[in-house]
Amino acid sequence: NRAFFNMVTKFGFTPSEASRSLSLNPAKQLGLAKVTGSLEPGLAADMAVLAPDRLSVIGTFIGGRKVFQS
Repeated sequence: NRAFFNMVTKFGFTPSEASRSLSLNPAKQLGLAKVTGSLEPGLAADMAVLAPDRLSVIGTFIGGRKVFQS
């Protein structure tokens, strides 16, 4: 979440650009883009939900199931 916050607030990325840079691009580099890295049918639905301040994680989903909620 800190990397996301920094990309948006310090480096001018849009939230969409930062999200892609921190999810799909690493998955591609690791050869996992067919498993994870984006929210598409058939892929692992793993994600963190950030609060509006972009610093706090308020929810986490693994395999599409909520495993954490603040």
